[in-house]
Amino acid sequence: MTTVIDPDLRRPFNREYSLGIEHQLAANLRLSVMFNRREQRDLRATINRAVPTESYIPVPITNPLTNEPLTISNQSPATTGRQDNVLTNRSELDTSYNGIDISLVRRFGAGSQVQGGYSYGKNLGRITSADPSDPNTDIFTDGAVGSDEPHQFKVSGNTWRDSTGGAVGLRIIVLQVGSGSAMGERPAVTGTARCPGQSGAARTFATD
Repeated sequence: MTTVIDPDLRRPFNREYSLGIEHQLAANLRLSVMFNRREQRDLRATINRAVPTESYIPVPITNPLTNEPLTISNQSPATTGRQDNVLTNRSELDTSYNGIDISLVRRFGAGSQVQGGYSYGKNLGRITSADPSDPNTDIFTDGAVGSDEPHQFKVSGNTWRDSTGGAVGLRIIVLQVGSGSAMGERPAVTGTARCPGQSGAARTFATD
């Protein structure tokens, strides 16, 4: 079985848009709200041109879950065993993400802060990469794509201290969780340290 490449095949690409506002609620408190949109376009699929959509035979049935009419399709016996595969772009595979990020930053002194955030978003599109020419792939095929996480929460803290030529940086992730699939992050400490008078690159450390 051979697959040819569409001579007009295009490279898949993303378009991303962001729009946000930031407001200083107080001298040490900042709120930001950001809207994000990401579009995936010109995704690729392998199509069997020898079995086009119009060659399928519709078969009406009753959906066993809802008892409502549902049409499925059988491949025409005349096309059984035929193969003429081509790799091409299909607009049915396009996906779109829309989300909003809300974060609040509280500063403590000159070198420490705590940040909390909430994100809500949906990545929607076709959940199967099967041949779009098969009308059966259009049944219940649109929904959340990949590891879509509609709700995410995160709280983290940062501190930076520079004393007598020495510097210590510290970042503590207190909580990062999401809904949808299982997701979480244990408390972790990451940072950078440089001894007083030391030259060259600083030492980076991480624990969890």
